[in-house]
Amino acid sequence: MLEQHKIQGMSLEDFMAKYEEQPFELIDGEMIPMGPLKHLHAQITKAFYDKLFLWTHFNPDVGKVYTEVPFVMEDRSNWVKGSRIPDVMFYRQDRLDDYYKSVENYDDKPFILAPDLVVEVISPTDLYTEVERKAEVYLEDGVKIVWVVDSQRKTVKELTAQNPDGITKRNDDVLSGGDVAEGFELKVSEIFVGSY
Repeated sequence: MLEQHKIQGMSLEDFMAKYEEQPFELIDGEMIPMGPLKHLHAQITKAFYDKLFLWTHFNPDVGKVYTEVPFVMEDRSNWVKGSRIPDVMFYRQDRLDDYYKSVENYDDKPFILAPDLVVEVISPTDLYTEVERKAEVYLEDGVKIVWVVDSQRKTVKELTAQNPDGITKRNDDVLSGGDVAEGFELKVSEIFVGSY
């Protein structure tokens, strides 16, 4: 089991070895172990994944969606300064194509590329301030849209590079992929169907 402690980063090889022992995120120099998901968290994550996956299935040129997959940030060759594990993440296809061309053996590594859109579901054990900091870090990493889901209030806070303070959406408010996932729209209420 990993203990939380401050570090300056690690090699990609060390990251992968430690991650196999116990999945973790590396945020602001702190290794944060990832625990098992609870049912409600998994239901909401699946709802977002299913909606995005179905959309990409019928629009295969727009990009790809992943769930519970790490991505890392490097500050120099082969040195990991941060890692995140979004509940759901989306990459535009043009960025993936460039990534595949420029990264050797990408199949054997975590993504070394920030996603375009992420979904972060707040767990009952999460501190809201920590989730807000994580959303800020996503934007600092280059993520264009962050959706923070509050399952207790049944709301989604949408943060973007243009509006880092975010806007809270609920009920029939629509989440839009904007320029990132152009054409993708989803009512907030659709996420919570069957999650009670």
